[in-house]
Amino acid sequence: MRVRTRLRRWWRRRDPSRARLPRVFANSLPKAGTHLLLRAVALMPGMVWEEIGLRRGWLVSELGQAQAGGPDVVPVGVAEVRWVRADKLAEVIGRLEPGEVTGGHMPYSAGFVGMLERKGIRALFIVRDPRDVAVSLMYHIVGQPETRLGRHFLRAFKNDGERLRACILGAEGVPGRTFLGLGRRLELFLPWLRVPGIHTVCFERLVGPRGGGSEEAQHAEIAGIAGHLGLPLTPEQTRSVGSQLFGQGNTFRRGQIGSWREHFREEHKAALKQVAGQCLIELGYERDLEW
Repeated sequence: MRVRTRLRRWWRRRDPSRARLPRVFANSLPKAGTHLLLRAVALMPGMVWEEIGLRRGWLVSELGQAQAGGPDVVPVGVAEVRWVRADKLAEVIGRLEPGEVTGGHMPYSAGFVGMLERKGIRALFIVRDPRDVAVSLMYHIVGQPETRLGRHFLRAFKNDGERLRACILGAEGVPGRTFLGLGRRLELFLPWLRVPGIHTVCFERLVGPRGGGSEEAQHAEIAGIAGHLGLPLTPEQTRSVGSQLFGQGNTFRRGQIGSWREHFREEHKAALKQVAGQCLIELGYERDLEW
């Protein structure tokens, strides 16, 4: 952890009133609105956003990779799942202090759920239309040509249509890694929806009018988050949070609801129905497969 970050956190610890604030973990499938949710919480009175090292790459490099499937290990990561020792991961989670929110992409596991409960950390899980997730993921990957994955996607696939299909179905031959498709990713994450005490946030409601939603829904979603965290907001504070949300973050591209319609051809619809059609229905984005 950087010296400046340590000093900043040390200074905050000197304020005894911060002890009453919650410690918050914001979880999501990548490109489902992670930064939108983190920013919403960080804009609430007293809260700050801190990176404590929960990104998969950081975790594996810091904690080392463990043997999969053992009783004392926890899965981390999405495109390529790795396993780390639970006791070491608990030490990382323990870095979170009152008044701090941090984010990550943690697959569901009973071990990690128990870890959050024992540490007294309040958890949020944001969901987004999987079709928009696939489009956003594709643009995120090709927008990073300096990475190994970005180079592979630009070289191995002829056009964005093929790249989008790979994001839906998964890809083989990615140098040094596995690249899971959307169906498998959803299988890893959707069990979070059934965990008691986890507050589910809807991207389409939180994004607000600038992302194609409504102000009324956005304010209700912000109030719901604040209520779960024990941070009741006045109507003025709720409006202030909403007005500052949209378009922030290094990975932000468009954040528009339903932009998948501009990119999906029949082949993409068929592929997504094959691997995640039922998930769309369970999440409430479609009533059936006739779309």
